[in-house]
Amino acid sequence: MGHLVELLQQRKLTGLAAGLLVALLGLLVALTPTGQMLENRSLDVRFRLLRDGTQADTSLVVIEVAEKDLLRLESGFGRWPWPRALHGFMVEYLTRCGVNAIAFDVIFAEQSFSTVRPDQVAALAQQVDALPAGDAMARLQLKNRILSLYSDDDGQLANATRGSECTIHALHFSGVTGAVTDSAALAAAAVAATPAVAGNCAEGFGPLLPVPVIRAAARRLGHISMTADEDGPVRGMQLLMRCRENGRDYLLPALSLSTFITLHERATGRPAAVAFDGAQVRVDDRLIPLAADGRMIIDYTGGKYTYPYVNYSDVIDAMRAELRGETAAINPAFWRGKTVFIGATAAGLMDLRVNPFEADYPGVELHVNLLDQMLHNRYLTRHGTGLLALILLVLNGVLGWAAGRVKPVAGPWPRSGGWRRNTRLPSPALPSISGSQPRCRC
Repeated sequence: MGHLVELLQQRKLTGLAAGLLVALLGLLVALTPTGQMLENRSLDVRFRLLRDGTQADTSLVVIEVAEKDLLRLESGFGRWPWPRALHGFMVEYLTRCGVNAIAFDVIFAEQSFSTVRPDQVAALAQQVDALPAGDAMARLQLKNRILSLYSDDDGQLANATRGSECTIHALHFSGVTGAVTDSAALAAAAVAATPAVAGNCAEGFGPLLPVPVIRAAARRLGHISMTADEDGPVRGMQLLMRCRENGRDYLLPALSLSTFITLHERATGRPAAVAFDGAQVRVDDRLIPLAADGRMIIDYTGGKYTYPYVNYSDVIDAMRAELRGETAAINPAFWRGKTVFIGATAAGLMDLRVNPFEADYPGVELHVNLLDQMLHNRYLTRHGTGLLALILLVLNGVLGWAAGRVKPVAGPWPRSGGWRRNTRLPSPALPSISGSQPRCRC
């Protein structure tokens, strides 16, 4: 009896040791790039299984520049990029309709040049003359504005941006080192942080800012630079990018964060106190946690087109209907209280990304997902190595200890001298071959 107890104790210890060994091996694998890749892939699977779009905030709307819009507007406004005054007219229209904020996922980094020939401008003016009889003054103002589209194209967008008081423009890091940048513009767009914590953010090189007249009119600027993981999908975004200029670090917020700050300020009616402490971004009393690498992990609400989408050309049609006094296909009341992102989804404009759902996910919807998380305090965080080690050690230790308590099942198990016959098993009955059995006649 004592020998049996000793044997069982040895089995328990052996099982416990084996479980702890497996836990240590699992921890070592988890810390390798292979383990991180497996974790990322499992996260992708969880997104596809658990996210169906029901969490999406429908007050966030995307105005997309799709292939349909490029074809429809080419005859009137030329090929992409369209005149910036056209974007200005849209900003004015959306502002009149009562939107909360407008964010451009489009960069206006170079001075505008006309892509429309003079004869096309004249054709537009003739279309205005052909409109049904109405307010002659309104017709004259519209005609003059079309004719002046290309005299101050950037100014038209800047004036609309300034008048809206809620328009955010984009900047991008080109990766080119040594580029000369306006330090004053960087300071105006940057988030406050001490030099000690600024190093926690990824560094960006060669920031491309909007032209001076547009960036001066914008409520805020936000970067749209994003980097995919090594296996392809975009699972997070640097909410702050560090840019060093003239010996000073500037932390530039992402487009989604700048939009969130704008919405917060408009809701509170006062400027927000924004700061970064190395692990999280603080907007007044709202905390936005970041991962160890400075990224905010994207909690995708679903695949592409989870949020409401409206075609750019359809908004232009609604603007034309308003000028003509007609009923628009899109009710202007639809825009009240909405936050609008304007971005490209056409494949030729090269702003499609890989995400856990598909390989052609619109980049503009990445920014929408991030803003949705901030608005609803919905964040994903990765647990540290210590917690992972504790979970593995406890789980595998318990499993190993439990395995050591299992008793062997009785049966014809082998011994050192070979197989032992279990005499308790009945021998199979053999058929009789005596002469009393009937024979087969062939």
